[in-house]
Amino acid sequence: GTVTIDSSNNYYTIDNNVLYNKDKTRLIAVLYEINGEFIVNSNVTGIGVNAFHYQNNMTSIKLPEGLIEISDSFQYCNRININIYTQ
Repeated sequence: GTVTIDSSNNYYTIDNNVLYNKDKTRLIAVLYEINGEFIVNSNVTGIGVNAFHYQNNMTSIKLPEGLIEISDSFQYCNRININIYTQ
């Protein structure tokens, strides 16, 4: 399914079924099954707890160079390749 959040919500926003804080600097949760690679937006500086919980079909993730914090974000994921990219 598709999750939507009212645009007047002051705290959260959804973009392509990914939940972010309002200014999209913190990725809170991916709300769909990732098949293959996932690319984190370049403006994200933090990734929340369980953001990629049970993403068993995610094979790799690209993280932005400016990422400051990764919480316990990858619980119950299969082995994945992690790459850091520059803008």
